[in-house]
Amino acid sequence: MAVIHKVHAGAVKKSPDGIEFILSDATPDRYGDIIIADGWELTNFNKNPIALFGHRSDFPIGKWNNLQVKDGALRGFLEFAPKGTSDRIDEVRALVEADILRAVSVGFRPIESKPISNDSYGEIYMKQELVETSVVAVPANPNALAVAKSLGISSETLNVVFAKHGNEITITERSIDTTKTKTRSRVIIEPPLVHVTKWREQEIVSPLRTTLWQGKRVPV
Repeated sequence: MAVIHKVHAGAVKKSPDGIEFILSDATPDRYGDIIIADGWELTNFNKNPIALFGHRSDFPIGKWNNLQVKDGALRGFLEFAPKGTSDRIDEVRALVEADILRAVSVGFRPIESKPISNDSYGEIYMKQELVETSVVAVPANPNALAVAKSLGISSETLNVVFAKHGNEITITERSIDTTKTKTRSRVIIEPPLVHVTKWREQEIVSPLRTTLWQGKRVPV
């Protein structure tokens, strides 16, 4: 069954327990879809609550703690990998703490849903299983980009976070056309899934460097 991704962007709350995100609530999105908070099934996800960046299975940044439905929303605390794990993860952490990255995208399998009405394209998801959750990139804007540069964020990470986007339906693979410097992102998740992601056109600055963290290769 296809996995659906929905993005929620809002204020990030810092507390002694970590960085709290609202992952999803019942607010209709731009497609008119509504996700009922009490319908979240979290059992399987909580067995391995890895936090990714940009739906990239090769880019884990930490893990989610204390995922729960509270006050009509799915909430969780993001615990980053220890500082020094990789330069790229440290830069993502700095962008979150600077309130530049504040969007989260949940990937879920619908279990029970129905159309909102006969004359609407919107869907109500009444029960759904959480599969994957990512901090996601935001479109570029001059103020956010200026702040990010002032933090000393590398050009490689800026290219990822502030990439230009379009829409596309994709499946599980990733390929790079080095002759046209176009990156077509296709996320690898086990088992293979179909979902909506986007085209990115960016300058390829250098070959991707990686390090090993919790048995996975991650960008540095």
